[in-house]
Amino acid sequence: MKKRMFILLKGAMRVFSVFVAAAMPFSAMTAYAANNLMPGVSDEMTKYTYWTDMQVDSDEVLLSEKQIDEFNKRILKEKSTNMYDLKKLPASFDGIEYAGKLRLGVETETKGFVGSYYDSEGNIIDEAYFTDVIENCENPDATAIQEVRYGIAVNRTNLLAYPTDKAILDDPTDWDFDYLFLDAVRVNEPVMIYSVSADKNYYYAHTACCSGWIPAKDVALCESRSQWLSAWNFSVHGSCCCSQSFQPI
Repeated sequence: MKKRMFILLKGAMRVFSVFVAAAMPFSAMTAYAANNLMPGVSDEMTKYTYWTDMQVDSDEVLLSEKQIDEFNKRILKEKSTNMYDLKKLPASFDGIEYAGKLRLGVETETKGFVGSYYDSEGNIIDEAYFTDVIENCENPDATAIQEVRYGIAVNRTNLLAYPTDKAILDDPTDWDFDYLFLDAVRVNEPVMIYSVSADKNYYYAHTACCSGWIPAKDVALCESRSQWLSAWNFSVHGSCCCSQSFQPI
């Protein structure tokens, strides 16, 4: 479980870094990078020239726009990538069976954290720590034939391993590695909703590249699949209009 979670975490950290960079003006970004370096990372490494200068052909085009599009389509079809082609997923499923598997998965996974991981106060996590988390996985409205609900992220938010805000740390002083977090979710990113937590505060959802619990407050539910598709399933060509000024790195 630790290996699987660490792989997911690495992906989440990469996405997190991108969003931190996108949200900050250049001056703030430079200050952030200078004060938040990982061990073994120098300030020089935070500049793109450090890496491009190592390349013989740093300006070589590796993939054309068409090739990138083909690559993205191909990885959606590969099961080993654990990605989802949202437009091709079934519109209904057995909600009772699904909810049962969710709860069993959480019960099994959280046992691996007991006795060796820490909460936000630096205390060793015990079994009782996850009791309410496991109970919160129960969807009170699950039915044998359940329709998928379609949503759009309205805030930049996170996909979580469990329906909770409780920290799961392997080092009580290192909040950069919280095992609760799986991935970032961007504004206007489409999600397919398969379950809801008992307290109604979280949806269990699929994004294109991951599945997990997302805060319900950060998702707008669509009235239909067609409305959902119209919100995000379109091509962008030509000029791009930005709502705030920024400087490229």
